[in-house]
Amino acid sequence: MKEEILFLVDGVTFCYGKYEVLHNITFEVREGEIIGIIGPNGAGKSTLLKLLAGYLLPERGSIAFLGQNLKKYEKRTLARYIATLPQALDPPFSYTVEEFILMGRYPHFQRGFFYGSEHQEFVADIMETMDMGHLTGRQMNSLSEGERQKVYLAQCIAQDPKVLLLDEPVSHLDIKHQMHTLELLENLHSEGLTILMVLHDLNLASEFCSRVVLLSKGGVYADGIPQETLTFNNIEEVYDTVVIVKENPISKKPFIIPVSKKYLNL
Repeated sequence: MKEEILFLVDGVTFCYGKYEVLHNITFEVREGEIIGIIGPNGAGKSTLLKLLAGYLLPERGSIAFLGQNLKKYEKRTLARYIATLPQALDPPFSYTVEEFILMGRYPHFQRGFFYGSEHQEFVADIMETMDMGHLTGRQMNSLSEGERQKVYLAQCIAQDPKVLLLDEPVSHLDIKHQMHTLELLENLHSEGLTILMVLHDLNLASEFCSRVVLLSKGGVYADGIPQETLTFNNIEEVYDTVVIVKENPISKKPFIIPVSKKYLNL
């Protein structure tokens, strides 16, 4: 059975003022994919995610979600389908961690904030799954960036969306919590959640994504499974950096090793 097309991006161009960030982007996202969006700084990764979330509108071209132009959706309706984790996480007002996660349930209510015990149990389960029990009762503005990042992600999960759009979801986490978070996302993906995430770590993109979209100079340079996209030719051309690409002996996925210039003239 063919997976449903969630997003259809057709010839999208976007500019900040006179500066063209994305040019003639065309691709589709099917239900059940876990897609890594990679590329150098300024390639348009975060802008693409904001366009898919409906935060920005294309200058040219169109984005359809479930067969309807994204701009025709009412924001609350769209929030029942799509949850977004932004890159910049400003300290929120002084909510407790539980209160902040509970706000993710808002799109599913007809009016106001009326949370019963079942919703509190739902949040408690999410916190336990994400190994966040030690944050119970803490104020959001007292958390470290890494802790706050996990709480924002927990709020996205509490939203119970069809699609997760994540902009560098593990950038402030240590290696243990990076792996735990990505393994959690992988489990959610196996249960049917579609995930698109911007990642700077190419090896994490290789290990956890079924498909990798490589952006360069505002366009799609390569798009495919990690073995097709993460070649040394593609990486060296786009990042202007010498690399060695090996095969991870356990996962059989590409493993990228950057090479310092000091070794190139030996």
